[in-house]
Amino acid sequence: MKKLLKITSIIVLISMLSCVISGCNIEFGKFNIDTSSQQEINEESDNNEKEITVRDAVNYTKKIVVTPELAATGYSNSEQHSIIIPEITSETENAKAFNKKMYDVFGENYEKLLNNQEAQHIFICKYKSKNYNGIIGIVIETWLGVQAGGANNNYTAFYYDSKQDKELTFDEYVTALGLTKEELWTKVQNTTAYSDAYSYDMGDNSVSLKDCIFDSTGTVVYLNDSYTMMGWNHLETEAIIQ
Repeated sequence: MKKLLKITSIIVLISMLSCVISGCNIEFGKFNIDTSSQQEINEESDNNEKEITVRDAVNYTKKIVVTPELAATGYSNSEQHSIIIPEITSETENAKAFNKKMYDVFGENYEKLLNNQEAQHIFICKYKSKNYNGIIGIVIETWLGVQAGGANNNYTAFYYDSKQDKELTFDEYVTALGLTKEELWTKVQNTTAYSDAYSYDMGDNSVSLKDCIFDSTGTVVYLNDSYTMMGWNHLETEAIIQ
């Protein structure tokens, strides 16, 4: 009888341990222990503590195929198309919509390459990103060229607050980082890179801030600049926030 009680006690203990590990309700006499709720809390806490980062959603290269017409003229090109499109690692619905927005803007050329529809075009797409305490800035730069012809550069900036789980405008991005646009512009103008690029007297104030992404290690600045043919200028500077 004692041996039977001992075996029964061991079975009960094993069952309780199994429930604690897997999460279930345990009823024993007058006691009811619900471990599943605690497990859900722990899982939610783990998810909240995961740092949201930026990674490649697409990273694709393809050899440039010279068209027969250009090949007949002796033209050759050994370079590659390159498409790199970013995404943030969050799985929330807002984050998924944000990622889709970026892909929808830049995925068209990627799909043209997949379907061999590039014709004489040369496609380059890359990005830079900065993350400061969960406030994410991403700039996607594109280079659209034509074989044996010219090219056009452009960029688009995206901003996201991973803690608030929402997309930001540039103004909201600057505010979230504890600055005003005027303060930010003053900090940019005081950087070495800006001083080197604009050491001459601007006089007419033709240069102004258009977009900026930054963290505690460095800054990427995009400027409206009437002195450049492209209509915007790009600077990489030292950190302007700590």
